[in-house]
Amino acid sequence: MIDFESFNNKKFAYSCLALLREKSCLNEAEIRILTSEDTCKRLFNCSKYPILSEVPLDSGLVDADCYDELGRQRFYKDKIFADGRAFVVSNHWYGPNKSMPDNRTPFLQWVLEKIKYQI
Repeated sequence: MIDFESFNNKKFAYSCLALLREKSCLNEAEIRILTSEDTCKRLFNCSKYPILSEVPLDSGLVDADCYDELGRQRFYKDKIFADGRAFVVSNHWYGPNKSMPDNRTPFLQWVLEKIKYQI
C-alpha cells in the first residue's frame, strides 16, 4: 500500500486524484462532490474551499483561478483533467493533530472506498 501519510500536501492530493482517475472513478458524480464547497465541508472537513475548482480547459490560468480575494493562494497551479474538463486542486490539507480539522484522513478513506470497487 502507498504511504500517503508521508506525502507532502501537494503529492497527497494529486496522488489521490490520480488513483481515482486511473480506476475510472473521477466522473461527473465524483466531480460534483469534489467541486461543491458544502459537500467537501460536510464529507471531508474542508474549510471554505472545495477540493476541485473548474478552470478553462484550453487557456492559461489567471490569478482568480488560484488565489482568493485577499491574494492568498488557495489552489495549486497545476491543472488536472477529468471528464473532458480542467480543474485546479485545493492546497489546504491538514492531517491528524494539526491546527485545523483533519481533512486528509476522510478524503483518503473516501478515495479508497471509491476505488475498492474498481480493483
